[in-house]
Amino acid sequence: MPWNKNDYPSSMKNLPEDQREKAIEIANALLSDGYEDGRAIPIAISTSESWAKNRASVTSSDEAAGRRPGRRSKKETIYHVAFKKDKWIIRKAASKRHSFSFDTKDKALEKAKEILKKTPSRFIIHKKDGSYEKSL
Repeated sequence: MPWNKNDYPSSMKNLPEDQREKAIEIANALLSDGYEDGRAIPIAISTSESWAKNRASVTSSDEAAGRRPGRRSKKETIYHVAFKKDKWIIRKAASKRHSFSFDTKDKALEKAKEILKKTPSRFIIHKKDGSYEKSL
């Protein structure tokens, strides 16, 4: 069941509002990717904590362009970098097909960084076993 601002897991109730919204967005993307609630919720909370820390220390593309923080011209696209069938893939959240595949994780991360420079996006990086590693 997808969550929203008014209906979300109780474990997210004490998160700051912007972080909670990001956690809800990530959890919904994980659910659409086939994760179970019990796995999606902690991954989403952990990822949103990293997002909040990184957000505070990095100038956003909006700020660099002179726009007020928090006023985005485009919504961020969420991607996953994951290992699947002997390849590292980059896939948009909620998409059944991957956009790119690579022989190594390093090459996949290089491509992720290229995409980050061009479009507002967030990458959820997974370990080879599928567990959460970090967020870009």
